[in-house]
Amino acid sequence: MDRNGRAVLEPRGQGWRYVAALVLLEVFQAQQADIWRRLKVCRNARCTTAYFDRSRNNSGVWHSTKTCGNPENLRAHRARQRIRTTGL
Repeated sequence: MDRNGRAVLEPRGQGWRYVAALVLLEVFQAQQADIWRRLKVCRNARCTTAYFDRSRNNSGVWHSTKTCGNPENLRAHRARQRIRTTGL
């Protein structure tokens, strides 16, 4: 408890247990502040970088549109073009 009578979360333990407590405390605080849902992993299977989605409507799917989004969009576009051309 702090001086105002509020509960205070503090990490305990030593070594890896202390680090785990710190991580779990940060996760809990991120959930309470409603920012946990903005922590994502890049959708590009070759990348898998963790990032914070700063888009207004929380719709980001790549950590970088330039390095991951553009190549993925180009692959999808070319696949659609092949289907239209071959009639499959």
